[in-house]
Amino acid sequence: MDLTLDKITLNQLTHRQAAPKDADAARALTRSAYGRWVPVIGREPLPMTADYEQAMIDHRFDLWHHRDTLVGLIETEAHEDHLYIVNIAVTPELQGRGLG
Repeated sequence: MDLTLDKITLNQLTHRQAAPKDADAARALTRSAYGRWVPVIGREPLPMTADYEQAMIDHRFDLWHHRDTLVGLIETEAHEDHLYIVNIAVTPELQGRGLG
């Protein structure tokens, strides 16, 4: 994936709320983002195993794109007195850059 990573800034990203049609892209991004942890912990982290079709219905997802490529997401669950962060995922090429 060529994102000209060294030149991406936050103002070059577009944001939108996810829709059910985004489940496959959210799953792919999350699996990519968390993949490096499988050998470390000996299993897939829970976000890698989630049912994203159902999660898109139950939770709010906010997506960030660079051009047409999904590069980050946050999955949240609203409660009466707080907002619970279920998952934050950033494409591996942009991790450590302050996007998550």
